[in-house]
Amino acid sequence: MTETDLSPLMRQYREIKRAYQHAVLFFRVGDFYEMFYEDAEEASRLLSIALTSRDKGRPDPVPLCGVPFHAATGYIAKLLKAGRHVALCEQVEDPKVAKGLVRREVVRLYTPGTLTDTELLSPTESNYLAAISLPAPHTVPAEKLVAGLAVLEPSTGEFWIQEFSGAQALRELYDECSRLSPKETLCSESLDLSSPSLARFGPFRLSVRMARTFESQEAERALKELYGVASLDGFGCRGLTRAAGPRDGARPSDTP
Repeated sequence: MTETDLSPLMRQYREIKRAYQHAVLFFRVGDFYEMFYEDAEEASRLLSIALTSRDKGRPDPVPLCGVPFHAATGYIAKLLKAGRHVALCEQVEDPKVAKGLVRREVVRLYTPGTLTDTELLSPTESNYLAAISLPAPHTVPAEKLVAGLAVLEPSTGEFWIQEFSGAQALRELYDECSRLSPKETLCSESLDLSSPSLARFGPFRLSVRMARTFESQEAERALKELYGVASLDGFGCRGLTRAAGPRDGARPSDTP
């Protein structure tokens, strides 16, 4: 179906979806959040809800599924548990007074590692968000490898950073991530996630960030800005900040 063949509502959906390609888009339509195309097919499978379609009379109907808006929290929790991101798109003007198509905007992006909502969190589990920093493959000899790790528990504010050095750095980083079982792990887009050494990190739900946010200077600047300080020396983390900076431009990887 070409763009000109779409209804105004579906053109609006497609435009919003372009900015959230790697999230399931909950698109508010009246009393429901509706999902379309691949989102509908995936959500139908993960949420065990019926898959139907729009424009059933057309030769290429659009896959569709939906959930009541008042029950959305439970469905969002299921998608997050499955490792997916969810973009919540609301009607941001009253349909009764709107002229033409109701304006819609994404008002929140849910990711597994950034939750603070008590109704979405397990009371018996920590909800760690981790970030790992590694040099590009083959740029340094194994004995000089330095791997950075930053960990945040958003619901409590617990935060720490550390580094692992030498030939066993990657193994030690993996062991620490295994111990913590982070709900989401941020990494640089410069890494080859298909390489054998990194493929094993897949279960930690990797989300890719812009490479520049893993530069030590950028990370240090972000931390200074966050804590309102001129130096990080008082925190005892000088030179350990390379994994602590990522915050913008996230996109989930294709790693299972």
